[in-house]
Amino acid sequence: MKILFKKALENIIFSNLLVSISIGTLCYGICYQLKIPNKLWYGSFVFSSTLLTYNFQRLIKSNQIIQNPTNHILWVQTHKKNLSILFFSSSILCLVSFLKVYNWGFISVFILSISMVISLLYVYKFKDKSLRDIPHLKIHLIAIIWVVAIGIFELLNEQNFKFENWLFVLAHYFYIIAVTIPFDIRDLKYDDSNQRTIPQVFGIKKAKIISVLFLIIYFLTAINQQQNLIKNTPFISVIVYTIILVIAVSKNRNEFHYSGLIEGSILLLGLSMIL
Repeated sequence: MKILFKKALENIIFSNLLVSISIGTLCYGICYQLKIPNKLWYGSFVFSSTLLTYNFQRLIKSNQIIQNPTNHILWVQTHKKNLSILFFSSSILCLVSFLKVYNWGFISVFILSISMVISLLYVYKFKDKSLRDIPHLKIHLIAIIWVVAIGIFELLNEQNFKFENWLFVLAHYFYIIAVTIPFDIRDLKYDDSNQRTIPQVFGIKKAKIISVLFLIIYFLTAINQQQNLIKNTPFISVIVYTIILVIAVSKNRNEFHYSGLIEGSILLLGLSMIL
């Protein structure tokens, strides 16, 4: 039973289902807080677009020659057929969800298109380099793409230009960087030193301090813009829980701590916003 549970958990994590559900739920929570209509379809769109993008990236990367492949890449290499099915299924759901919410505005789809191109070039190598290989850029690309997906596209598409709503959405830039730093710590043994990630530049201890500070900045900005969150015990608890997970990060932590607990904390954050 324990082996079956471990295998099922591994499949959920490595197929990118958990991170897709988590970021889709966070989008739903943001839409709920900002009273954006069609929040279920927006959440569905973000879930499916994340699933197809991540799996597309993994399929591309699995075909590249990697000297020191991660367990994730090794899993992908043995499950390509299943991932391909999941990729095409999520593509259909993504298209349906997009058509349900899209208000035929130019700016929103233009910004979304740019983020899609960045997502593709993030792993696709041109002259032996992808965007993620550019020094200092990796973590900011992830944050930009996610913020566009979970809030900027929605605000532009709904022509919602309230200043406080934009500040609330943009605050998630700090949150995403904060929860991404632990993954850069995990990837220290895989990333090229020329990438100059935050842990490479500042070391593990200072990288964790930066992550915690960014979580605090996010929290203070969020409760300032959405004052109902000040009394939201689940929201506060998830922030504290995430800080504990960050402090507990080390190079020797297993994959479940990162792709399980930390990615799962994003799901909890989204759920806390609707409670």
